[in-house]
Amino acid sequence: MVSTWPDADLLQAVRGTLDGADEAILATAFVDTRGIQLLDAQLAALGPTCRLLVTSVFDRNRTAAALSLAHQRRVRTRVLNWSRGTYHPKLYLAKAGSSSRAVVGSANLTSGLFGNVEVATSLSGPTSQPVFSSLWSFAEELWNHERSQDWNPTGEESPDVIEPDLWRLLSKVVRTGDVIATLDQGASNRIAEMTPAGIWVETERSAQRGGPKLVPPRMVQLAWDWLIAYGTLSNVTLLKNLRVHRSSFVCALLAQLPGVRVVTNRPITLVIESAGDGQSGGRS
Repeated sequence: MVSTWPDADLLQAVRGTLDGADEAILATAFVDTRGIQLLDAQLAALGPTCRLLVTSVFDRNRTAAALSLAHQRRVRTRVLNWSRGTYHPKLYLAKAGSSSRAVVGSANLTSGLFGNVEVATSLSGPTSQPVFSSLWSFAEELWNHERSQDWNPTGEESPDVIEPDLWRLLSKVVRTGDVIATLDQGASNRIAEMTPAGIWVETERSAQRGGPKLVPPRMVQLAWDWLIAYGTLSNVTLLKNLRVHRSSFVCALLAQLPGVRVVTNRPITLVIESAGDGQSGGRS
C-alpha cells in the first residue's frame, strides 16, 4: 500500500512505476498541468511510448492545458467521455522488458498525488502474471474504446491559470511593478506583469538576456498546494520533489501572503499558520 498520508509515498511510487519503462498507459479521470509537472521527467523520457487517457467532461479548459503540456513531451493523448456514468479510473501502468509495474488507487494526475488523502496499491512482477494480464487488457480496451478519441492541440486552448482562491490572495498583496527580494540572497525580482495566466518576472540576469521570464501558474500552484497540505515548504522540496525551477522566487512570492512565515533563509523554509490536515483542497 502507498498513500499520500501519513507516509506520503504515493507520488514516488507513481514515478518509480514509470522510471526506466519501455512503455506506459496512464488511465486517469482528471488531469491538470500540476500533475504533468510532477511527472515531467518520466513523461519526457517515455515520449510517444507513453499513452495518457483522460476525460474532459468536468473541466475542458483545465484538461486541454494539461494535454497540451503532455503533448509537448510527445506523450500520446486521448480523451474518453463515457456515454453513461463517468470515466473515473486511476491507473498508472508500465512495462520494462518482461516485467510490469502498476499503481492502482484513488489518485488522479493532479496535485492530489501528494495533496489529498489518497491511497493505492503498488504492484510489480512478471507481465505474464494474471493480475498484469488483466490490467493491460483493461487499459488497452479503454484506449481502443469506440468513444476514445485522439487529442491534438488546436492552438486555441485556454491557458493554464492560477486557481481563483490563490489568485485572490496574491492579487491583494502583489501587483505589477512590485519588486520582491529572494529570501536567501536578496536578489531582486521585479513583477513585470501579473495575471492568472502567469507571472512575468525580470531579474538582473533576465534584463540582460531578453527581458522578463514567465513563471507558469502550475509552479506557483504546486508550491501553494504543498504548503497548504503539509504546513511547511522549502526551496529544496520545490526543486527536488516538485521540480519547480524558480524555487527562490516562488518561495519569496508566497511569503507575501497573510499567515505565511519564513522560518529559515538557508535553506528557505516557509510555514503557514492556517495549514490544513493533510488535504490541499485540490480536485481529486
